[in-house]
Amino acid sequence: MPTLIVRGGISDVVSERVMAEFMDTVPQVRSVTVSGAGHMVAGDSNHAFTKAVMAFLEEVYPAAISSDTSQQSGNDRNI
Repeated sequence: MPTLIVRGGISDVVSERVMAEFMDTVPQVRSVTVSGAGHMVAGDSNHAFTKAVMAFLEEVYPAAISSDTSQQSGNDRNI
């Protein structure tokens, strides 16, 4: 199963060592480190977090992302 971990570069909870151990255990994992963010990456750097998640989803599910956005029109939005 595709897995993404977004780690804050200055997290005091998830160290680089812990991240490396997790990546050795879960071979299909993709990781992104957001420098300047702590453990709560989405709160510390929402733009970087969202960008990382969207890039991951577009890579893993390209047809779903493309068709979902192309089917939206006017006030009809899937959220």
